[in-house]
Amino acid sequence: MSGAVALKNGVQSESDAELLRASVEGSEAAFATLMHRHMHVPFAASRRILGDATEAEDVAQDAIVRLWQQGEDLLSKPLNVPAWLRRVAVNLSIDRLRAGKRLDVRDDLPEVPVAPRQLRSLERADAAGRLQASLDELPDRQRVALTLFHIEEMSQRDVAEAMDITEDALESLLRRARKNLKSALADDWPGLVASFSRTPA
Repeated sequence: MSGAVALKNGVQSESDAELLRASVEGSEAAFATLMHRHMHVPFAASRRILGDATEAEDVAQDAIVRLWQQGEDLLSKPLNVPAWLRRVAVNLSIDRLRAGKRLDVRDDLPEVPVAPRQLRSLERADAAGRLQASLDELPDRQRVALTLFHIEEMSQRDVAEAMDITEDALESLLRRARKNLKSALADDWPGLVASFSRTPA
């Protein structure tokens, strides 16, 4: 494939794998297309975790650059580019919180565990903007726990490991975070509570 990115009927037709291969071979146009196509994915993930758009932009750019740097190795196996970028953004965001000492990793006394419920559908709800604003107001640890567990759908064990806390402490943290989020979204909560009903398989 040449360095130029081919267009079909004026529309970009390359798959992510083709674009990544062209990027590795030196095509700036292919890399720019990948950025345009997927930059929103790492940005959204890091925005929810960090609660800051400027930091999220930095993380998203770092994730895209890593995709380019590791492109040749990544092409050796099937790759879901959005999922890869999301995972990298989540890890980079957690690293930023730790480096900035914004995560208090002390364990808390466990409370009564509650079943995990998914927040993903809330992103498509009319109150998505208020949800993000409410998430931004939560303490860092609560926001990170909710985002990783409910939105990124990481397992309880993986979230606890990422945050360097016990699973009991995570359950306590999630319980408080849900309570605070419910309070912040009091006016919208009746219409949104159904979105919490699906449990992971």
